[in-house]
Amino acid sequence: MNTPIVGMPDLSAAYRLLPCRSHPCLDEVESALRRWVREVGLVESEALVERVDRCRLGEMTAWMFPMADDPLPIAKYLTWVTVADDILDDGQLRGQDMDAETTVEVVRAAMSSGQPPGSWPDHRMTNALGDLWPEFTGAMSPAWQRRFRRHVVNLVDFGARWSRYQNDGTRLDVALYVRESRTDGVYESSLDMIEFATGLCVPDEVCRGTEFHRLWTAVMDVIVWTNDLVSADKDLRDDDMASLVVMLHGETGSWPQAVERAAGMVERRVRDLLDAELRYQADDTGWPGTGQWIETAKYMLHGLQQWNIVTPRYL
Repeated sequence: MNTPIVGMPDLSAAYRLLPCRSHPCLDEVESALRRWVREVGLVESEALVERVDRCRLGEMTAWMFPMADDPLPIAKYLTWVTVADDILDDGQLRGQDMDAETTVEVVRAAMSSGQPPGSWPDHRMTNALGDLWPEFTGAMSPAWQRRFRRHVVNLVDFGARWSRYQNDGTRLDVALYVRESRTDGVYESSLDMIEFATGLCVPDEVCRGTEFHRLWTAVMDVIVWTNDLVSADKDLRDDDMASLVVMLHGETGSWPQAVERAAGMVERRVRDLLDAELRYQADDTGWPGTGQWIETAKYMLHGLQQWNIVTPRYL
């Protein structure tokens, strides 16, 4: 049994500011997701299937998107992205056809092609993504689909880049890490699920605008930094230095101080999001879907933290 160095941090000061509830079909989503993982052969052994089951990613989705009419497609994608993250980052799913290099190659080829799944490379990861692809293309605008493809490419490119950093022993300072982590397609593509859950399709000109970018980066920062806090002990065991907590420890020399600073950073970004919401409420000249996007993001953030507290993924 490993003795925790960091433990589960107290983030209640940040998350008590956000609403939280679960989707009424939580158990049904979890059961259907487990069937899907087996049907599409997302992972290659029963032991890995059971590992995915233990994470209860359907339950996570039900907490993150309680307003979704059908959260199952979201649960499928978030499970897919979790497996992809493990392959690219943790290296815990490597096997004869699940190595990081092949995954980067086939996913990039599929997403960059602009073609439907039938033309994608034949691989466990692309086949699973292709299985759920019609559910996205049938519901979402071409603009959303282009952004989503780009974000999935960012996912594998970011994973490959961080692997090089790890192998080369590259050390980033906190400021550079923050900028780099905002391009992590794991989180970018997960934020795309806000639109899928609500039926919103953010226009490209809104996405490119300064104010929406501020919203987006605030939500990204909260997700990434919270993940770094709750997974800190696991990251240390795996020698994964791509962590805000690890970098802050390098500055402070103290784990409690590093955790306290990181938790304070999370709370400030939550308050930034709430301040932005107030500005949008006071100004009715912006894109009318912004308020719903923010409200959904708030539920998503708190729901993810609810799952963080109970999942065995970071033990």
